[in-house]
Amino acid sequence: MIVVLLNVYLVLLFILVKLKIVPFNLFWKISPVIVLLLLLVGLFIPMGWGAPTDRRWSFVNPWRSCLMLPER
Repeated sequence: MIVVLLNVYLVLLFILVKLKIVPFNLFWKISPVIVLLLLLVGLFIPMGWGAPTDRRWSFVNPWRSCLMLPER
């Protein structure tokens, strides 16, 4: 998803530069790196947040909850 969004940004930037709407200065040359960093922070890093960290949830017997078996 990051690759697709970055490529969409690059295509839009290319079109805007070709139409001379955006001047091709140093900021616009560096902006893909800035956008990539923002995408990494916004999309990639939060993927690890909210994951279960409690060990007991990873060892729960699924049959006990399905068959309504009493706990030991």
